[in-house]
Amino acid sequence: ALFSFILFLYILFSATQIASSVWVSAWTADATTGEGYEGQTETFYIVGYLISAILLGVMSYIRSYGLASFGIRSSFHLHGGVLRSVLRAPMSFFDTTPTGRILSRFSKDMYTVDNEIWKVRVCIVLSYEFMPSI
Repeated sequence: ALFSFILFLYILFSATQIASSVWVSAWTADATTGEGYEGQTETFYIVGYLISAILLGVMSYIRSYGLASFGIRSSFHLHGGVLRSVLRAPMSFFDTTPTGRILSRFSKDMYTVDNEIWKVRVCIVLSYEFMPSI
Protein backbone atom coordinates (compact mmCIF):
# COMPACT_ATOMS: atom_id res chain seq x y z
CA ALA A 1 0.00 0.00 0.00
CA LEU A 2 2.85 2.38 0.82
CA PHE A 3 4.56 1.65 -2.50
CA SER A 4 1.34 2.41 -4.38
CA PHE A 5 0.98 5.68 -2.48
CA ILE A 6 4.57 6.68 -3.29
CA LEU A 7 4.04 5.78 -6.95
CA PHE A 8 0.86 7.88 -6.97
CA LEU A 9 2.80 10.81 -5.51
CA TYR A 10 5.46 10.51 -8.21
CA ILE A 11 2.79 10.57 -10.91
CA LEU A 12 1.09 13.54 -9.22
CA PHE A 13 4.44 15.31 -8.92
CA SER A 14 5.10 14.80 -12.64
CA ALA A 15 1.63 16.11 -13.49
CA THR A 16 2.26 19.20 -11.36
CA GLN A 17 5.59 19.79 -13.12
CA ILE A 18 3.85 19.59 -16.48
CA ALA A 19 1.10 21.94 -15.27
CA SER A 20 3.74 24.39 -14.07
CA SER A 21 5.43 24.33 -17.48
CA VAL A 22 2.08 24.86 -19.20
CA TRP A 23 1.39 27.78 -16.86
CA VAL A 24 4.69 29.45 -17.73
CA SER A 25 4.09 28.92 -21.44
CA ALA A 26 0.61 30.46 -21.14
CA TRP A 27 2.16 33.35 -19.22
CA THR A 28 4.76 34.01 -21.90
CA ALA A 29 2.20 33.59 -24.70
CA ASP A 30 0.01 36.26 -23.09
CA ALA A 31 2.84 38.79 -22.92
CA THR A 32 2.71 41.37 -25.66
CA THR A 33 5.68 42.99 -27.32
CA GLY A 34 4.95 46.21 -25.48
CA GLU A 35 4.16 46.55 -21.80
CA GLY A 36 1.40 44.64 -20.04
CA TYR A 37 -0.57 41.51 -20.81
CA GLU A 38 -3.54 40.91 -23.08
CA GLY A 39 -5.64 38.40 -21.07
CA GLN A 40 -4.76 38.54 -17.37
CA THR A 41 -2.72 40.67 -15.00
CA GLU A 42 0.86 39.95 -14.02
CA THR A 43 -0.25 39.23 -10.44
CA PHE A 44 -2.55 36.47 -11.70
CA TYR A 45 0.37 34.68 -13.37
CA ILE A 46 2.73 35.20 -10.44
CA VAL A 47 0.21 33.82 -7.93
CA GLY A 48 -0.46 30.81 -10.16
CA TYR A 49 3.24 30.09 -10.46
CA LEU A 50 3.70 30.54 -6.71
CA ILE A 51 0.94 28.02 -6.02
CA SER A 52 2.51 25.49 -8.38
CA ALA A 53 5.92 26.00 -6.75
CA ILE A 54 4.45 25.45 -3.27
CA LEU A 55 2.64 22.32 -4.48
CA LEU A 56 5.86 20.97 -5.98
CA GLY A 57 7.72 21.59 -2.73
CA VAL A 58 5.10 19.95 -0.53
CA MET A 59 4.75 16.93 -2.81
CA SER A 60 8.52 16.57 -3.03
CA TYR A 61 8.77 16.54 0.77
CA ILE A 62 5.95 13.99 1.17
CA ARG A 63 7.38 11.85 -1.60
CA SER A 64 10.87 11.85 -0.06
CA TYR A 65 9.50 11.11 3.39
CA GLY A 66 7.44 8.20 2.04
CA LEU A 67 10.40 6.79 0.14
CA ALA A 68 12.64 7.03 3.21
CA SER A 69 10.06 5.36 5.44
CA PHE A 70 9.60 2.65 2.80
CA GLY A 71 13.36 1.97 2.88
CA ILE A 72 13.50 1.93 6.68
CA ARG A 73 10.51 -0.40 6.86
CA SER A 74 12.02 -2.84 4.33
CA SER A 75 15.35 -2.80 6.17
CA PHE A 76 13.59 -3.45 9.47
CA HIS A 77 11.67 -6.42 8.04
CA LEU A 78 14.80 -7.92 6.46
CA HIS A 79 16.79 -7.61 9.68
CA GLY A 80 13.94 -9.08 11.73
CA GLY A 81 13.63 -12.04 9.37
CA VAL A 82 17.36 -12.76 9.37
CA LEU A 83 17.60 -12.42 13.15
CA ARG A 84 14.59 -14.70 13.63
CA SER A 85 16.16 -17.32 11.37
CA VAL A 86 19.50 -17.21 13.17
CA LEU A 87 17.92 -17.38 16.61
CA ARG A 88 15.83 -20.40 15.59
CA ALA A 89 18.77 -22.23 14.03
CA PRO A 90 19.84 -25.53 15.64
CA MET A 91 23.00 -25.66 17.76
CA SER A 92 24.77 -27.61 15.04
CA PHE A 93 24.58 -24.49 12.85
CA PHE A 94 26.55 -22.49 15.42
CA ASP A 95 29.05 -25.34 15.85
CA THR A 96 29.87 -25.42 12.15
CA THR A 97 29.46 -21.74 11.20
CA PRO A 98 31.98 -19.20 12.50
CA THR A 99 30.54 -16.18 14.32
CA GLY A 100 32.34 -13.82 11.95
CA ARG A 101 30.56 -15.34 8.96
CA ILE A 102 27.16 -14.83 10.60
CA LEU A 103 27.98 -11.19 11.43
CA SER A 104 29.32 -10.65 7.93
CA ARG A 105 26.09 -11.99 6.45
CA PHE A 106 24.03 -9.60 8.61
CA SER A 107 26.12 -6.58 7.66
CA LYS A 108 26.22 -7.49 3.94
CA ASP A 109 22.44 -7.89 3.76
CA MET A 110 21.83 -4.63 5.59
CA TYR A 111 24.36 -2.84 3.36
CA THR A 112 22.60 -4.16 0.27
CA VAL A 113 19.19 -2.97 1.43
CA ASP A 114 20.39 0.41 2.69
CA ASN A 115 22.80 1.36 -0.10
CA GLU A 116 22.57 -0.82 -3.18
CA ILE A 117 18.79 -1.15 -3.49
CA TRP A 118 18.54 2.61 -2.99
CA LYS A 119 20.34 3.07 -6.33
CA VAL A 120 17.81 0.83 -8.07
CA ARG A 121 14.92 2.75 -6.49
CA VAL A 122 16.40 6.04 -7.68
CA CYS A 123 16.63 4.69 -11.25
CA ILE A 124 13.01 3.52 -11.13
CA VAL A 125 11.86 6.82 -9.70
CA LEU A 126 13.74 8.83 -12.31
CA SER A 127 12.18 6.78 -15.07
CA TYR A 128 8.72 7.62 -13.67
CA GLU A 129 9.64 11.31 -13.54
CA PHE A 130 10.94 11.45 -17.10
CA MET A 131 8.20 9.36 -18.76
CA PRO A 132 5.64 12.21 -18.84
CA SER A 133 8.11 14.50 -20.60
CA ILE A 134 8.41 12.07 -23.50
